[in-house]
Amino acid sequence: MALPFEQVEYQQMVELAKEISRTEAALKQMKEKLKSYVEKHGPLNTGEVTWDFYSRTSWDFAPDQLKKMMQDLVIETGANPFEYLKPDTAALKKLKWTEEKLSQYGARVEVGKTFDSRKNK
Repeated sequence: MALPFEQVEYQQMVELAKEISRTEAALKQMKEKLKSYVEKHGPLNTGEVTWDFYSRTSWDFAPDQLKKMMQDLVIETGANPFEYLKPDTAALKKLKWTEEKLSQYGARVEVGKTFDSRKNK
């Protein structure tokens, strides 16, 4: 007896998901191998792209310096400093406030969904 289309499709999607997981694992291994090569020999130019270690920059401000920077912003431009400062999720978690408490000050915003896999527990 033939399986219903939905069941066949589900089984195909399970196999597709497994194949994606295997491919991502293989890609991770390939990138690690390439990373080791570039660490040892320098940038690798494929003719289309160059694999190398590229710098990323971020800024870190001590609280007193951040306060001074925002004071200077107000003095120099008249801008509202709170338009430039937004606590990130990690900072908000450190407060250990409930969502109810946070909702007194702002609105919870869903920024989107990430399509990914997570290890089953």
